[in-house]
Amino acid sequence: MKTIDIAISLGSSFTTIFQSGYGVVLHEPTIVGVSDTKKQRIIGSEAFAMQGKTPKNITLITPIKNGIIIEPKIAASFLKDLIIKLYPKSFIFKPRIKAILAIPTGLKKEEVDVYYNVAYAAGISLVRVVPKIVMAAVGMDLPVASSVASMVAHLGGGTTEIATIALSGILSSGAYGVSMGGDMMDRAVVDFILGKHDLKIGISDARRLKEEIGSLHKGETAFREVMGLCLKEKRPSKEAIHAADIGGVLMPYYLRIADLIETAINGIGPEISSDILKSGIYLSGGSAKIAGIDRLLSQKLGLKVNILENPEFAIINGGGKLLKNKELLDSF
Repeated sequence: MKTIDIAISLGSSFTTIFQSGYGVVLHEPTIVGVSDTKKQRIIGSEAFAMQGKTPKNITLITPIKNGIIIEPKIAASFLKDLIIKLYPKSFIFKPRIKAILAIPTGLKKEEVDVYYNVAYAAGISLVRVVPKIVMAAVGMDLPVASSVASMVAHLGGGTTEIATIALSGILSSGAYGVSMGGDMMDRAVVDFILGKHDLKIGISDARRLKEEIGSLHKGETAFREVMGLCLKEKRPSKEAIHAADIGGVLMPYYLRIADLIETAINGIGPEISSDILKSGIYLSGGSAKIAGIDRLLSQKLGLKVNILENPEFAIINGGGKLLKNKELLDSF
């Protein structure tokens, strides 16, 4: 029987799968469209594209919110559909799936159990769970097994997590998590454009604006046109949205993140502080991609801010490295 080894980042916004020998093979929005009869299921990018134009017989469901699996059966079906895509084109016996699964920091035991149950229901035979922020640290090649401490802030879709990592674990001091992330920012952009322009846009358009012109730099002059429904005139319309406005919407969220990191730093001891002072802090997650975040946090915290290329893949790249390093995996 063929065995497929994978790492999974099952996030509120996106689910990503790394397959041993192939690298990142799937990166799909964590959303499912279910028909009234429950016989039809649409997942990922196809379901995400249906937002705002969903047929009456289809209900869109996001099974994970703020890092918590709120729809276990839907989450399991979604994950199973993704895993099936990894099967060989022809096989006699269904392959055995072994997985490393990233989970949020600070979950209660029953919440962790839900992640296990979802994985098993999706057809995974053997599951190892690793805190996602530890996996991100591995993905950024930080010395997680060393006594030298590293501080990581993961800015995800549903949550923001901050932790200090050393000796293959998360230190009890300097670890924080809040239900705030890119999804909340997307909704804030939707609300802002509705309030200022009487223009109702979709969440996918808000995310595109955030990613294309969102910036924390002052004086940005870029703009993008966005189409939507003008509520005042009751007809389709378009507006030019400026980067300065998007930055103004997003800035309070990033200032809150700066405050959380500062609180985490204030909670660690002097020996650990010296390590952080030397290396700075490391950012991962899709919300770490916004222009100007390194400068903002550096000015607020007085520390070096490290952002690797493609920070949204730090977790899953860490999972890929753990698939190759059983000794390091067993140390967690």
